Amino acid sequence: MREAWRQARLQCRWTRESAALVLAAWERSGESLAGFAARHGLQVQRLRRWRRRLREAAEDVEFAPVLVGATPRASGFLEVAVGRGVVRVPSEFDACHLRRVLGVLASC
Repeated sequence: MREAWRQARLQCRWTRESAALVLAAWERSGESLAGFAARHGLQVQRLRRWRRRLREAAEDVEFAPVLVGATPRASGFLEVAVGRGVVRVPSEFDACHLRRVLGVLASC
């Protein structure tokens, strides 16, 4: 099965989620933006525009106070209360990715 970002890049109009998936794949690749775009048949300007839009949206996000319990869960997950819901992530989950997930949730 193809990765979700590979499906997202083929869409004519990207949603924020599609753009975030493609840009996350670019960040993981370690390539330059232009190199990644060329290798995957994407327009580098499209990637730059979406990177700017997502950064600006992340800067505009107002976060609600978060209470993180000090007692580790036996399951190895960290639970973060967000609004009326809870986000469960593995304890080894990368902090940068967690910020991105919380940013997406806040924009919904």
